[in-house]
Amino acid sequence: MTRIDICNQSHYPYRMHRRVHLLLIEPNGCHVELIRESLLKSPTRFIITVAGTPHAARQLLSKKNHFDLVVTEGVWPHESRDWLTRLKVHLGNNIPIVILSSTSDEVAAVTFMKMGVDDYLVKRHDTLKNLPHLFLKHLHKKRKKDISPGLSDRMGRGMNSIAQNLKLLGELINHPAMSLKKGEEYLKQKHGLEKEIETLKGMLKNWIGG
Repeated sequence: MTRIDICNQSHYPYRMHRRVHLLLIEPNGCHVELIRESLLKSPTRFIITVAGTPHAARQLLSKKNHFDLVVTEGVWPHESRDWLTRLKVHLGNNIPIVILSSTSDEVAAVTFMKMGVDDYLVKRHDTLKNLPHLFLKHLHKKRKKDISPGLSDRMGRGMNSIAQNLKLLGELINHPAMSLKKGEEYLKQKHGLEKEIETLKGMLKNWIGG
């Protein structure tokens, strides 16, 4: 098992991009290096943990290691046919799985997609060049699907409350002669506004995993 912390300093001068913890299941060291070089060009910080086999990956996952994305070679001649099913046992439904295969095989691609993987990619120059975009696309899609209706409703109510408070504040700023009653109303709600903002920040932070 190898862990690689990738952060392109020329594109990452501040701590403003979230980190992506990626589990890469890949036996070929040269391919690992090519993938690493591609991800290095992204402004997003990728932390890669490399497992040489699905078995090694299952061991990592059984120890409750957290990953945002799993990328795996699709051809494992020495593994049992159910290697992907056994791997998925250790993953939640919100973790994208991308097959990055050495061979172009349409039948295998269809089979993998039916088994629930999010994409089947072939190791070609154009694919490697676009890996950061492809990986982040699947993360974004998965997170959009997984936002719960309850969380969406709470965020909506919170935004409405903030909007009402900001409207009242705008009235006070634009009309200094506004009645004392309005001013007292704002002061009472000010603490609630700050609390709503902090609550929303927490919701968003948990949702995006930042």
